[in-house]
Amino acid sequence: MIYDLEAIREKVSMLELLAADGIAVRRKGARWFCACPFHAEKTASMVITERTGLFKCFGCGAGGKGSGIKGDVFGYWMATRGVEFHAAATALARMAGTGELPNGSRMPARKIVEAAAPVRPAALAGRDLENWLEGVEYLSESEGEHARLAEWRGYSRDTIALLLERGAIGQPIYSGKRAWAFAVEAMNEDGTRFLCGWHVRVEPKGGEKKASWRFVPGSSEERPSIGAWPMVLGDPATARALIFTEGEWDLAAAADLMAWGLSDRTKRVAIFGVRGGRNLAHTLGYQWPAEAQAFLFPDADETGGSWLEPDGLAALVKPRVRALHAFTFDGCKDLNDYHKSRGTAQREQWAHFFREHFTAGLRRRKRRKPKAATP
Repeated sequence: MIYDLEAIREKVSMLELLAADGIAVRRKGARWFCACPFHAEKTASMVITERTGLFKCFGCGAGGKGSGIKGDVFGYWMATRGVEFHAAATALARMAGTGELPNGSRMPARKIVEAAAPVRPAALAGRDLENWLEGVEYLSESEGEHARLAEWRGYSRDTIALLLERGAIGQPIYSGKRAWAFAVEAMNEDGTRFLCGWHVRVEPKGGEKKASWRFVPGSSEERPSIGAWPMVLGDPATARALIFTEGEWDLAAAADLMAWGLSDRTKRVAIFGVRGGRNLAHTLGYQWPAEAQAFLFPDADETGGSWLEPDGLAALVKPRVRALHAFTFDGCKDLNDYHKSRGTAQREQWAHFFREHFTAGLRRRKRRKPKAATP
């Protein structure tokens, strides 16, 4: 099931949840107060702002940054019921009577925090550049690795070929062996992009359970980090639909699901693979038309949750687009997990949803020819 998080926020009131749990609230001005359900107290120290639907306890800090409890309906449900995010989204979606995105929905207004200007690194050069170019060539000529990637991540051969054609993916040498890696591009002041490094997957060692990722070249006092630059497919400057995913695998999954680049309808769609959730100046440095729509697919983790906070990616993108929509998936961590775990039939249904829902707004209405005047 695909849930529209913003539709849930709009339809499920924080005040109604508190009342349903038997917690009395009282109004004072534009805010509501109640005894905090997360610690014992006699004086009401939890504040709920009705306009935003957010809460914060000034006694124990619940709902604030670093408290471990997100200050919205999702965070409240997770903390009071002891469940994970997807279970909370499922329960609240049932209460809201909503699932997929209703046309024309909007995010509620939120405080906008200005991002600092991005720091531009130097273009990739020397051995690091040679290693990357050789890694792209190696992967391009390796049919066996194509088959492995298709089976492992669930991508079609067309999408793999598209990524290779754009020099976006390769298998350079890292620590003495081939490793999966994605290109990292920075943007000049004039909007043109240039290769500044690559993001390489490092296999787990010893007792490690998960692979880690490294940037090449690494950062130093003389060399700014390249880690906050997003991976981008398409031209945001001419896009009418903007898709924001977390990381490169999810970007590739989005491209695969909607057959990006393989039809004329996707030419006006730009896909961002955002690396991280806090340093967003590099993503926001891209320009796009004000009439574009934005679609966010945050991961079901702390970083994904930060996208929906008052100073997160959603709040920063919203004033710059016609409409913003955020989605999550039932039972999956992210878009790529959903893509590769649902089987061919489910992937085809979701691909249809992508193509029809995301590109419907891209079709220009045909102008009617004026009727000739009757003499």
